[in-house]
Amino acid sequence: MENAMKPVTAIFAGAGLLGVLLALSAASPVSAQLLSEQTAEDTTKAGMEAARTCTRCHDETSEYPVLSILKSRHAVMADGRTPFADRACATCHGASLAHMEAPADGAERAAPDIVFSSSGPTAKHDQNAVCMDCHKGSNRIHWQGSA
Repeated sequence: MENAMKPVTAIFAGAGLLGVLLALSAASPVSAQLLSEQTAEDTTKAGMEAARTCTRCHDETSEYPVLSILKSRHAVMADGRTPFADRACATCHGASLAHMEAPADGAERAAPDIVFSSSGPTAKHDQNAVCMDCHKGSNRIHWQGSA
């Protein structure tokens, strides 16, 4: 009888071990997914707060309307691969601290650190360098012809 029980015991032991391994492997991706969602949520909140700083002055009625960027791929805050997910406008335009300060009476407001314009103060090479931070490797496909 004892010999007849050995295969049954081995089967139950193997099934138990398999169950433990499956439980551990299933918990790992879930934990990673929860951590990823937490990080994405925190990043989104930080990006939204940073964007509010800029959109206090910049809207579609300002001299330099910027809200159209919010309708593009570049502004999907929940997607950690996009510029806005990092530091909103500052990701591409730099911290632009002088630009955010109120100018003295009669003085012109300082430009952002990086201005994307064909006639702006930022050299084309510097404008392209900002874009190339993300548009490198396979993300660069079709980019050069469109810029």
